[in-house]
Amino acid sequence: MTRLKENASFVVVKSRAISDNNCKRADEIIVFAKQAAAGADRFLPRVVWWDEQSQREFV
Repeated sequence: MTRLKENASFVVVKSRAISDNNCKRADEIIVFAKQAAAGADRFLPRVVWWDEQSQREFV
């Protein structure tokens, strides 16, 4: 797993449900915009979570 760059251009294909008592803020399936335009189906997971100890959000 690696972190997604802030300026990455992507399209959310599917958003998955997350529970309320979780540090996870988003769970999505994405494809990069250039690949989506080219018709490629290279889907990737994108997870956003909150670290309570450092008070930071990670993608």
